[in-house]
Formats: sequence, structure tokens, C-alpha cells
Amino acid sequence: RNTKLFQIAIIFIVGFIVYLSAFGNTFIGDNELFIKTWEGARHLSNIPNLFLGNDFNAIRFRPVGSTFLTIYYQFFGQEPLGYIITSLLWHIASGVMIYLIVDRLVGSRLWVVGSTRSERTTNCLPLIAALIFVVHPVNTEAVLTIFSNITFAYFLYFAAFYFHITKRYVFASVL
Repeated sequence: RNTKLFQIAIIFIVGFIVYLSAFGNTFIGDNELFIKTWEGARHLSNIPNLFLGNDFNAIRFRPVGSTFLTIYYQFFGQEPLGYIITSLLWHIASGVMIYLIVDRLVGSRLWVVGSTRSERTTNCLPLIAALIFVVHPVNTEAVLTIFSNITFAYFLYFAAFYFHITKRYVFASVL
């Protein structure tokens, strides 16, 4: 149990270290257009319109992601740091979900080569899988391009899959 918590802490620490340089960034790409000039993000009362497509954001119909942006705007306004930290937290939480999924699928079934079945060792495969996801450069755009805002979706998909393989179907069906 303590080993798992330690490994999860490593995922958080490594994730923050890798993306530490992003904390000073400004908005990039479409973020400037959609966060600074999009009036739909200004008021929570606009959220129903996001699901109906009656909004400027209709060119990219992503009502859930746009809802998150609208909520974030209420907290962070036009300051990019809050968006970046939130996106990074979703990304690291997704890495933790990968850790839990791989741990559940593989568990402590791995043994050191040459050891007896009674000599089990700590399985590092879940940690390695999670770290690859967290630090892999292909995910940089998902974390730093706030308008894309797909990091929360990763988390939801991974959480639903985790609840499914742990036979917590009620939670999986909600996600």
C-alpha cells in the first residue's frame, strides 16, 4: 500500500517537473481567440447554448469541453496560469488512472526472473506505463493548448475503464 502511494507521488512530482516551464506561458494557438475574445465563456448562463450549438463556439462543437472552459473562466479570467495548472492536474490524474489500470490488470503477478513463486517483488510496470504517458511529448499539446481541453476527457475515459475492470459498473456507466 505504501509503495503504491509512493509511486503515485512520483507520478505527480515528475509530471510537475516536466511541465514546470509551462507555468510562465501565455495563451497559445486558438487559446487567444477562444478564451480572450469568446463571449460565450463569460457567463455560466451561456452553458445551455453550448449544448444546443447556438454559440460562436459551434464551429467546434465540444459542449462538455466548452462548459469546462466557461467554468474555468469564472475562476481564472484571462490569466493563463490557472488554465495550465488545471489542465496539468487533469493530465497527471489521467496518468494516475493509467497506473491504477495497469496495476489492476497486472497486479503483483510479475516475479523476478529466477525467484520462487513465494518471493514476489514490487511491480514497476504500472509506474513505468504511467510515467510514459505523463512525460511523452505527444501529450504536450493536450496539456498546453487549453482550448483543446481534452485532458479531462482522458481522465473520464480512463476512470470509466478502471471502474469497469474493478466491477464498479454504477460508476463506469455514469462516466
